[in-house]
Amino acid sequence: MPAPANLLPVHLRRTLRADGSLVEWMTVFCPAKARSVATDLCADCTRCHVVVLGRGETPKFVVCESASRGQREDPGVVASPHATPVWGAMSGTVLCVEADVSVERLNAMLIDASIDCAPVVDCDGTLLGVVTRSDLMRWQWRSGAPAVPARSVMQSARTVPAVTPVATVGALMASEGIDALPIVSSDGHPVVVGVITARDVMAWLAHPAGRLREGRLPGSDA
Repeated sequence: MPAPANLLPVHLRRTLRADGSLVEWMTVFCPAKARSVATDLCADCTRCHVVVLGRGETPKFVVCESASRGQREDPGVVASPHATPVWGAMSGTVLCVEADVSVERLNAMLIDASIDCAPVVDCDGTLLGVVTRSDLMRWQWRSGAPAVPARSVMQSARTVPAVTPVATVGALMASEGIDALPIVSSDGHPVVVGVITARDVMAWLAHPAGRLREGRLPGSDA
């Protein structure tokens, strides 16, 4: 029996560098590898290809014929939406900054993009910490907004792998009062691939039966 086709969302990481340039990196969660990988790897995989839905900034998707572990064991079993991995619910685009970016430039980026936090990464995208608007407010209030790099105000960040269930992440955020968490490819590969916000979790729980959000193609369960 052929493996069912999965419609996997492509996530975009934009990283602001100290010189003001933006570097973009696209990833997709690979069911076969059980972690997020660069979409370039899909081009070398006979089971996948990238398709564009819509125009302009509309997200891209990878059509993948790799079945998840649960589908291989019992194709008739429908998993609980609460067990869905966080990569299926997180925001499509994450804005990151390298550690040498000035806090002034970071502050302007958060305001312009209307976001509450930015993961701080190294040149390879590995998570170093996170800066929130609250951190920047304290920086301005206590220090008078001196010219310092992002690393001077960033806080340590919890590593959340892309396979972590949405329900687990939501419970963590609720119990610890966290509004957003950076998501990494895996524990052994802590490269930032996205960010999950409280709004993302609430949107996911409000639509547990969404077939597209489950990553399924119409007719794939035939």
